[in-house]
Amino acid sequence: IAGMVERTKAKFASTVKPMNLDAAAASAIVHGIGVDEMHNSPPFPIVFERFLDFLRGAADTALAMHLDSDDESEQFEDMPSLQCPPPEIVLAAHNGVRYDGPVIVHECVRHGLSVARLGEFKWLDTLHVAQACKFAPCLKLQCLVNNLAAEQQLCAHRALDDVLALDVVLRNGAEQWSMQLAQMVQPFVLDFDVISTLVDLSFS
Repeated sequence: IAGMVERTKAKFASTVKPMNLDAAAASAIVHGIGVDEMHNSPPFPIVFERFLDFLRGAADTALAMHLDSDDESEQFEDMPSLQCPPPEIVLAAHNGVRYDGPVIVHECVRHGLSVARLGEFKWLDTLHVAQACKFAPCLKLQCLVNNLAAEQQLCAHRALDDVLALDVVLRNGAEQWSMQLAQMVQPFVLDFDVISTLVDLSFS
């Protein structure tokens, strides 16, 4: 699991120790993550809590940057003021509604963690952006990298590589349409439907 804050470029990345280490080790030749790395990785509950802390830290940092940007704040330091709400964090993932989101929900359920906390954040499926903007005939991330971010190396099965590649794809896509990145993706930001995801997982 990995993430990057678009504004500050702060990064989070961690492998997760599989519950069935033997099965994961048998498929190591596919995903390229060695047995030692898997064995020494923290379990999902720890990684998930660290990831949530990372996201909340990103919101706190953005709020602090917003408050510090007010050049006139010293003139009113003795006056009562309204507390600025922290900015909403938007989790962006390619095919995130059908894959990344359900995977996280499934892991939370499997480990007895509350999925309600996922409702703290907005969600953005960049596949929807790529479809609407017609970035390329093939909309898989690897294809989009080849078409819009050829300079970016993409290592399969490494989440941070996916994050970095997707960032370049979106930025280049926005430039192609002569738009600001936030302007391009804003129509596709949504609330993640945890309940529907749970229902879908119960039938799969």
